[in-house]
Amino acid sequence: MVHEDCGPMLTRALGQNGVLTIFAGLDPSVTIIMPPLIVTEGEVDLVLEALDHSYQTVVEQMSA
Repeated sequence: MVHEDCGPMLTRALGQNGVLTIFAGLDPSVTIIMPPLIVTEGEVDLVLEALDHSYQTVVEQMSA
């Protein structure tokens, strides 16, 4: 899905799911996930789950 509101919407949804991200200022359709240099497999799983949930939330909001 490419839409200029996706970056800000996904950034907000991820924040509500415990993941800090930013959207690219020059291209707000892009979300930047900036993990720490050291991350555990469990933390990666949590981020992927949050990303999945957040993406579904954005899709639902854009479909409404």
